[in-house]
Amino acid sequence: MRHGETVLNKLNRIQGVIDSPLTKYGEKYVVVAKALEETSMQNIYSSDSLRTVKTAKLIENTNKKLHYISDYEQFREWNFRDLEGSKINALTKLLETKMQDTSFSYLNSHLDVLADTIAQESTVKTETYREISDRLLKGLNTLKYLI
Repeated sequence: MRHGETVLNKLNRIQGVIDSPLTKYGEKYVVVAKALEETSMQNIYSSDSLRTVKTAKLIENTNKKLHYISDYEQFREWNFRDLEGSKINALTKLLETKMQDTSFSYLNSHLDVLADTIAQESTVKTETYREISDRLLKGLNTLKYLI
C-alpha cells in the first residue's frame, strides 16, 4: 500500500526519495488499516523514508493486529535524483513528446517504459527500471529470510 498524502503530493511536485511530511489528510489515510483487519497480514515493512515510516506506525496504532517490523532502504520509491521536487507538469510535457499514450492507466501499467523514457531523456540521470527492480528484489530477498 502507499503512504498517505504528503506536502509535495499536494503541491504536484515530483517525489521519489526526497522526503516530505504527511499532510493532515495523509495522516487520516490510515483508515485503510481498518480494512486490513480482515486480511491474514501480521507485519508491516516499509521504506526508510519518514512518510512511509509514519504511515506504517499510524496503521500499527490503528490496527493492533498488525506489527511494524522494520524499514528498508531497498523499498524506497523511485529515485528521480535532480528532478526531485520539480513540478510534475514539466515531466508530463517531456513525456508527451516522447510517448504515444500518457494516460495514468497506461503509464501505471508500463512502468518499465516510463522509467526508461525518463532516464534516457532527462538532463540528469534518474533510476532506470532495471535499477528500481534490482533494488526492490534485493529488499524482498532480505525479507524472505526473515519470514
